[in-house]
Amino acid sequence: MFRSTDSQPPPCQHAMDVGIIMDRSGSVGSASFDKSKSFVRTLVHRFQISSHGTRVGIIAYQSSAHLAVKFADVNSQTPSAMTNVINRYYYPKIIFHLTLSYMSS
Repeated sequence: MFRSTDSQPPPCQHAMDVGIIMDRSGSVGSASFDKSKSFVRTLVHRFQISSHGTRVGIIAYQSSAHLAVKFADVNSQTPSAMTNVINRYYYPKIIFHLTLSYMSS
């Protein structure tokens, strides 16, 4: 992960396509998912993303995959737009439903 220091390296200047897969499955846990979101937010701000330079694509998955951002999504290829996309994803809360039934004779 990127660490905060007084002397940050300069942002990457080379254009590339960066694919990010965010795991929202039950094995990850809420705290780890929040850490991964923080890492991804930092990552998209360190790269100088734009529709004509470095582009980012995001897939989020749980039991199935969801394409959150395509490389070709021109309006999403800014750090602020990408942050908004990342912030929309939450770790799913598992709710258990208990059904009681009994038979009468």
